[in-house]
Amino acid sequence: MRNVFRPAPAGPPVTPPPGASMARWQLPLRALILLLPLGAVAAARGAAPGLLIVLVVAGAAVAAGYPDTPAGLGVVILVGWLWCTQVDADVTGWTLVAALSVGAFHVTTAFAAVLPAGAAWDTESARRWLHRLAVVLAATTAMWAVAFGVSRTGTVPNAILLGAGLVIATGLAAMLLARSVGPDQ
Repeated sequence: MRNVFRPAPAGPPVTPPPGASMARWQLPLRALILLLPLGAVAAARGAAPGLLIVLVVAGAAVAAGYPDTPAGLGVVILVGWLWCTQVDADVTGWTLVAALSVGAFHVTTAFAAVLPAGAAWDTESARRWLHRLAVVLAATTAMWAVAFGVSRTGTVPNAILLGAGLVIATGLAAMLLARSVGPDQ
């Protein structure tokens, strides 16, 4: 994968030492990393225990400051635990809100993790990130639509149908990504 970040006018971007400032344009990106997991917690509509909320906020804050650490994975695990153990198994619009929040959190954290904190703005990188975000959100929405449709049929969920839906959604996402990103990226 080639480095798509161009040197800043003063020289090549480098990861500054802890406590050094990051490029101003990265602040909204880091704010998204902090706020997106809270969307998934809020979508649980009061089912989250207080301690879990504190842990998600703390983990999201660490992930926002240090996106290349395992903190983001910890946040995803906590939100997943919340939804698997504390929220009813119904497929609703709130499920979609949570899934989109977690997907956007993952893509945004991954984008921030590959950026040096002082990296200059690069339109091509931002375009590529937005495209990848759109692919993840579209695949998430498509999978939710399949789960929502199956849940409304009144039949017992079928693992084969779910597995086929996951394979199809993943294949479509991979196809879209391959079409939009050249072999050198």
